[in-house]
Amino acid sequence: TVSSGSDSDFVPQIAVLGALGMALASVAVLIMFIHHVPDTIHIGDVAADRGTELAARLDTMFMSGTEDANPDFDSNPFAALRDELVGVHSDRSGYFQTLDSDGLVDYCSKQKLVAKLAKRPGDFISKGELIMQYTGPTDTSENSTNDRMLAFLGIGRERTPAQDIRYLIEELSQIAARALSPSINDPFTAITCLDWLGNAVSQVADRPEPVSRLADQGGELRVILQAVTFNDVCDWVFKTIRPYVVADRNACIHMAKIFNNVLSCASDPLHQSALREHGRIYQQESMASCQCDSDRREIKTSYQLLVQHEAS
Repeated sequence: TVSSGSDSDFVPQIAVLGALGMALASVAVLIMFIHHVPDTIHIGDVAADRGTELAARLDTMFMSGTEDANPDFDSNPFAALRDELVGVHSDRSGYFQTLDSDGLVDYCSKQKLVAKLAKRPGDFISKGELIMQYTGPTDTSENSTNDRMLAFLGIGRERTPAQDIRYLIEELSQIAARALSPSINDPFTAITCLDWLGNAVSQVADRPEPVSRLADQGGELRVILQAVTFNDVCDWVFKTIRPYVVADRNACIHMAKIFNNVLSCASDPLHQSALREHGRIYQQESMASCQCDSDRREIKTSYQLLVQHEAS
């Protein structure tokens, strides 16, 4: 039949209104996303995120008041057992990502073993490379024991920040190094990264070293770790970035302030000595690389405060 067109067409008004509302909501979400993207990729926010995560990881690793599980443990329990040591070699290549230390302690306790790690999270391990040694009686075959011990280690293709403090430090160092490169020449971004790195060192400057020897519930030594020390943190922070900082006048002078801030947080004479040695090298290398006499005098004055701190 041919319609006369007199009947009005049906319009699903509720569905149209719903579709219009969803379209407006989608546009709003898109606007929010576009507005949020610059914040997430802003270099200052990226550095702050990395620095905050680094501080949190260090806070867990260098817990205030922690000491070795048993102060009577032999500092080198393997010295008289060289012929009885059994090596555990990696069955694959990759980065040492995580260690289930509690699980390894429990297993060694059940088997009455003492294990010593030769690597720590963040190290690259090649297939067949020695990753730990153990000694003591075992009720299972050597291959079975090795497989069980390897199960407590996570090895992957990439580094992760879960237990790898050095990874977070190197991320901030990479940002600072690129900012100080001649092609970018952005010392202010580098200074932001230096502030967060200095904050990390300040946070552990007055804390005891992390536990390196783990005991079972009976107080028996079971696992010896390659623990991160305060000197390790200083080396990773100050040595890695030093070639780039000493070549830039602004960054170098700011680093002197960071050294003095960290020193004010450190009461351990050994920690203070390590910081002063790093500061001395910074002063020496920056003076050698600087060509302007006025800048040399300013750098010398900035690091002179470090020497005065030592004298006091």
